[in-house]
Amino acid sequence: MELALAFFCIYTYHQTRTNRSKLWHRYAVIYTYFVVVLLAITAINTAINTAINLETGISHWVCTLPVLVYLLFGKKHGFISSFSFLITLLLLFYVIDKRLVEINFKLIIYLSLTYIIVWGVSHVFESMRASNQEEIINLALRDSLTQAYNRRAFKSHFHNHIDFSNPYCFALADLDFFKKVNDKYGHDAGDAVLVQITQLFKKHLGDKHVYRFGGEEFTLVVNDDIEVAIITMDKLRTDIQNHQFTYMQSTLNITISIGLVGIDAHEH
Repeated sequence: MELALAFFCIYTYHQTRTNRSKLWHRYAVIYTYFVVVLLAITAINTAINTAINLETGISHWVCTLPVLVYLLFGKKHGFISSFSFLITLLLLFYVIDKRLVEINFKLIIYLSLTYIIVWGVSHVFESMRASNQEEIINLALRDSLTQAYNRRAFKSHFHNHIDFSNPYCFALADLDFFKKVNDKYGHDAGDAVLVQITQLFKKHLGDKHVYRFGGEEFTLVVNDDIEVAIITMDKLRTDIQNHQFTYMQSTLNITISIGLVGIDAHEH
């Protein structure tokens, strides 16, 4: 069984390197590994025909499980699986030989504490890694000023997330005569306007449909056909025209122009 598991791990590694890995591969590896460890513990102690002989060291392999599940599945699934593995292991010890509580009580406590420490370190490390990864992704895919998605994010979402089996429209929005705002009130005022207008875009379309392409140009995604998109964009244009943008003690009136195109999945 250990040999079969080793070959399956090599196969899974090859599938990962060739971008053909499936989610079930990871589940199969980790749960098969856990079953093999449990069977090894059971088989050795059944053969000895006495109370569980933890000194063989085979039971200490379970301490590697939290590291593996956090590595393969992340924080949430890692926590649930690590807890389940520990409870299963303790129940297995009790089922094999009830005298274990008296004979190897200290050894079980040490093993459990070691497992919990490895589990805790794995949880903290994965939490930090996930937080850092999210921050790095935001830095790479979001505009630092407005926190709208940027051009790189648009290309990534376009290729990976947009389902063209449903109606889609793209709009290019440009603030009218924005240079005059910067010239009259300063670039800080221009930045304030960009932040406020991004909030209006998100209010109408949602965060994931607003992209800042550069300067005062924004690309907007509308999850509807062209007729509905025209109504949506015209309402957005009107709301921005009637909105009072503020910077310090100044009130600014801003208008935008919008170009809109419907995407036909059969043509694009």
